Amino acid sequence: MKGRPILGRIYEGKEPPQFIALFQPMVILKGGISCGYKNSVQEKGLPDETYPGTGVALVRINGTSIHNNKTLQVDEVSTSLSSTNCFVLQSGNSVFIWIGNTSSYEQQQWAAKIAEFLKAWRCCQTLQGGN
Repeated sequence: MKGRPILGRIYEGKEPPQFIALFQPMVILKGGISCGYKNSVQEKGLPDETYPGTGVALVRINGTSIHNNKTLQVDEVSTSLSSTNCFVLQSGNSVFIWIGNTSSYEQQQWAAKIAEFLKAWRCCQTLQGGN
């Protein structure tokens, strides 16, 4: 391209494996965690569905390798659970792993890594005085 910048467009849900590998662990939380998003929601009077950090959050583990592992926050209801996946449930300072009976060993390993990631993230937010 002779040194010129190149623009690429990646759509949610259609990320290539190389992109996912750059952001490990890739954890997608409802509404994100940025202050800008929270302020925008508050200004518009919309319900705030951002990741609370201190409340209850259920995260589904998808994929089995660094190139297809994408973790997504889902609704905290029993219908979100499936026997083919692993889930991480965070309730306040407690983190639990739910392992589906037909989930793979790799998913179980990723669930443990995501649980550690969420615990560490929660500690950082507490130390910084955020949610």
